[in-house]
Parts: sequence; C-alpha cells; structure tokens
Amino acid sequence: MNNLDELEQQVIDDRKNLSTKQQLMINEYVETNSVNAIVAWAMWFFLGQFGGHRFLFKKNKAILMLVLELIGIITTIIVIGFFILTAIVIWWIIDAFSIPTWIKERRLEATVKAISVVTGKSTKEFNQNEGSSSNEADKNKEDQPAQDSQPEKKQSEFESIDDTDGDFTDFSKPKE
Repeated sequence: MNNLDELEQQVIDDRKNLSTKQQLMINEYVETNSVNAIVAWAMWFFLGQFGGHRFLFKKNKAILMLVLELIGIITTIIVIGFFILTAIVIWWIIDAFSIPTWIKERRLEATVKAISVVTGKSTKEFNQNEGSSSNEADKNKEDQPAQDSQPEKKQSEFESIDDTDGDFTDFSKPKE
C-alpha cells in the first residue's frame, strides 16, 4: 500500500508540471486504458466465483480460482466439493475488499504510462528534467537583457498575414 501511495504522490507531482492540454490528453488516455469500476464490480458479482474479475485485472491465481471452482462443482457429488466451494466463496468475498485497490493501481499505471507517452520521458526523468530546466531557465533570464515583454505571436499554417483578428474570415490560402 505504501508503494501505491508513493506512486500516487509521484503522479500528482508530475501532473503539476504539465500544461492543460497535456493533462487533458492524460485524462483521456487513462479513461480509455484503465479498468472501469462498474465493469469490475459487475464481473466480480456475476463471474467472481470463477475468477472473472481476476482475469480482468490480470491477477495471479485467476486460473487457480477457475479450476478450483470447476473441481468444487464436479466434486459436490462426493461432498468434498462443498468445502472447496466454501473456500472459493470466502476468497470471492476477500477479493471484494481488494477491488478498489486494484482499480486505483490500474489507473495509476495508466497515468504513469500516459505521462511517459505525452512527455516522451519516464516519470523519474520528467521530474529530474523539470527541476533542472527551471533552474536553467532562471539562469538564462538573468543573463539576457530585458526585451519586449510582448510574447512572439506564432503564425499558424493557414493564417494569412492580413488576418488581424485570427478568425479566418478573410478566406486566405495557406502559406506557401
């Protein structure tokens, strides 16, 4: 649990250094690539005895739960199966308390992967580079003389020179 908390804090720190556009990209990536809580709980409820939720989270011993369930069903004829099925039900109930942690874990893994995709760096590299680049930027600001405080306006590919308001109403051709 402590490792999961550390990862969550690292992700929070990383996201503070990202632009709004990058954060939106990460949110979209996480929503599409992590496990939906409703699906996870439905799988636990309807297929949990067979380990369906464990397959969804790619957990170890998912096949063991499935095989034990099948063996338990087959051996109920000779009464041994009832003990196996009881153990599976207990395991199923214990898994219900683990599902929130598994969901959080998968979302954090997806977030870490999204941060590395968006920034092109791992989260550790990103943290190190952000700290050093901000120090370098401060040094560069001190070294450079004061210039116009107006930022440079970048011209987009389809923006004409005559377009003063940026709404593309002059129907200009793309720059060549």
